[in-house]
Amino acid sequence: MAVQTARKKSTKKKTTKKVAKKTGKDAENKTIEIIKPDWVYYIIHIIGLSPLITHRFGAAAQRKILDNQMNVSRPKRGLREPIQEYMESLYVVPGREKWKDNKPGKFGLAGHAFKQACVGAARYVEGLNMTYARGCFFVEDDVVGIENMTPYNRQDVVRLPSSKSADIRFRGCFPAEWEANIVMSIDKSIIDEISVFNLLYRAGMSVGVGDWRPSCNGMMGRFEPVSMKHTKAPKKRLFSRNEAFPIIYKKGSGRK
Repeated sequence: MAVQTARKKSTKKKTTKKVAKKTGKDAENKTIEIIKPDWVYYIIHIIGLSPLITHRFGAAAQRKILDNQMNVSRPKRGLREPIQEYMESLYVVPGREKWKDNKPGKFGLAGHAFKQACVGAARYVEGLNMTYARGCFFVEDDVVGIENMTPYNRQDVVRLPSSKSADIRFRGCFPAEWEANIVMSIDKSIIDEISVFNLLYRAGMSVGVGDWRPSCNGMMGRFEPVSMKHTKAPKKRLFSRNEAFPIIYKKGSGRK
């Protein structure tokens, strides 16, 4: 007769070995080397391919918002002043605010508009991140003066975003073939000047600056760079003061 013998189950537990991380002297020492920025400065001359429409946020519009936030009573809306709206839409080059003439170069466009156009054009370049591009180069001038062209008062019919109703806008406009000299600082340890020049070219053709530009479903504000030359670092930078306008409170107006 055959006898079946049952196998005894093993009572030994499986153990796993944990490898401890090396600490102290046994740890591998790693050093991070940071390269010093190599800033170079270039003047890039650009020529407009289509008219440039400027639309600065004027003092009257700023005051209206501030009065509403501070509960200041305002008189009823009077008649519109097209000339005043046109003048407030223009960017004035710092240092030339007191000039009463309309000479070329007195008015221009905010320098950061060209910087943002270059950053926006980075989406068309494979391997160039927009966040990365923001720290590679800068436009030195607060307002870039428009040369060889004087602005005129342009009238357009626009649609208000809130109500979709039609309205009239009076804005400054520079005719096509406007010119400007952009002073740019470039970190050569990250990107070379030729790449920035080509990026500015893409920005002028695909993104544009000002109102109704290509990036906003328009065709205005297109430009192309034509030349660049090395220059020294600007010794003095002029910026717009953006000085707060005085607010006169009448008796009984405003919060107590």
